[in-house]
Amino acid sequence: MISRSNEFFILQATSLWTFVLALLLAFPAQAGELATSGRDSEPFFRVKGGVVSGICPDIYAALERVDPSIQIRGAGKVLSLSLNERALEIGSDAINCGFGQSPHRDAFVRYTQLVTTRQMVVAVRADDPLVAVHDLHQLKLLSKGSPVIVRRGTVFADRLKQLGVVVDDSSADNEDNLRKLVFKRGRFYYNIDYLMTAQLKAPMFDQKVRVLPTSLEAQPMYLVTSRKVDPAV
Repeated sequence: MISRSNEFFILQATSLWTFVLALLLAFPAQAGELATSGRDSEPFFRVKGGVVSGICPDIYAALERVDPSIQIRGAGKVLSLSLNERALEIGSDAINCGFGQSPHRDAFVRYTQLVTTRQMVVAVRADDPLVAVHDLHQLKLLSKGSPVIVRRGTVFADRLKQLGVVVDDSSADNEDNLRKLVFKRGRFYYNIDYLMTAQLKAPMFDQKVRVLPTSLEAQPMYLVTSRKVDPAV
């Protein structure tokens, strides 16, 4: 059964069943077994006690229930994001979920269905006098004095670099990056809103960090299929 929290993300754009039926149009009859892999990236994948759950496994399960000819296998195989991408690039994985669009990914995936659209936000230390960052141009100007902390290997790290924002993307770990902010190794931390909210619930960050009120950019997140796979899949 799809949890209420996961269903909320899917239902922002459309009803669950409309979403699933739209996905089915991208799959041929008797699609068979499709390989995938997971990662530790809430809310799309949650890894706890060796068990993988989240929005993406729920979507896969819904597809399999509606069309039993589709079998999506491997979500419990937890890899890094870069290895998820590599598996799609070489075709060892046919499908994955929770991917943003980027020129790099355009070469090896098809964006089959929108899953959700989230917002990119900036966090600063609680004692920072800055009231708001109004847009990415302002962030670019501010980054000249203090690089923006962002997770290595993400679509939004690449996006900031393309816009000329000075970044610190030396770590691929969200907790490490937020710790950098708390310990004054940077002034700004850039991430997706839902990940930021989840991180700030941790006691070590409570009342030490605040999220600025303005969304700087929308980030659509997709279910993707490998270009190595038949276009009907």
